[in-house]
Amino acid sequence: MKERLNVGGVVGETFGLFFRSAHIFLLLLILPYLLLGIIQAILFAAEIGPSGAMGLVTFALSLLMGVWVLASLSMAALRRQTRQRVQIFYCLRRGLVYLPILLVLFLAFGLMIGVAIVGLYFLFAVVGLTMADSSLINSLIVLPLVLPLALLPMVAILYLGARFGLFVTVAVAEGAGLASLSRASQLTNGYRWPVLAALLLTLCGMLAMLAVVSLVVGVSYAILPAPNLGLAAWPALWIFITAVTTIVFLGVVIGLPAAFGASLYARLRRLQEGIDTEDVAAVFE
Repeated sequence: MKERLNVGGVVGETFGLFFRSAHIFLLLLILPYLLLGIIQAILFAAEIGPSGAMGLVTFALSLLMGVWVLASLSMAALRRQTRQRVQIFYCLRRGLVYLPILLVLFLAFGLMIGVAIVGLYFLFAVVGLTMADSSLINSLIVLPLVLPLALLPMVAILYLGARFGLFVTVAVAEGAGLASLSRASQLTNGYRWPVLAALLLTLCGMLAMLAVVSLVVGVSYAILPAPNLGLAAWPALWIFITAVTTIVFLGVVIGLPAAFGASLYARLRRLQEGIDTEDVAAVFE
């Protein structure tokens, strides 16, 4: 009989790893996004091209930076999970190496989600048209069966996330390239319900953390002196708080999935293949 995946253990280990690695995650975030800010400032100062094109370039740079940081944080989380020494520039360099393949994998994963959502909404539209042509009594009978269809796109996203969502960690840990999606599916096979439960609990924890950060920021802005008081330090303080808030938000939004991936990956390797932490650590040596 297959050993069960401990959902509470995965979630607890995820948050434990996240808080133990928070200082490393913040350092890995600051350097790339500082670089992004400098590039954006240069582009806007030079006023190259129309504003629409500049917005597109800024979006593309932010997307590239986000994937780079996620790969770097995933590498750091894996090394922390396997009790390896974490070097900031090593993780950033390895994240940059995996950037091209991760962009392709994200595109493939996004296409899968897009196809699933479009297909389900098409089904929903067909059923809706069928109801429109039927009698009121038939519509009232079919309506309770149709309404749950509206939730199917979210169910599809969660299922795909539970099945393939480990592909970033797999790509970074094993260098599996384009096979990372199938490898992630192989690792989660037989454990997708507990993986989904752990994923949902982690997402709830992430939302709670973001709510706390938002509350702290809101209180901070409320007690700041108003600009008309003539305090020259106020704008600089506002900029500082905004920058810190942005880094903390990114740390939670990117760092927590990286920690979740590392924790889940190590447990699934042990459950599926009998490979313990020391064996996983050998990959990085």
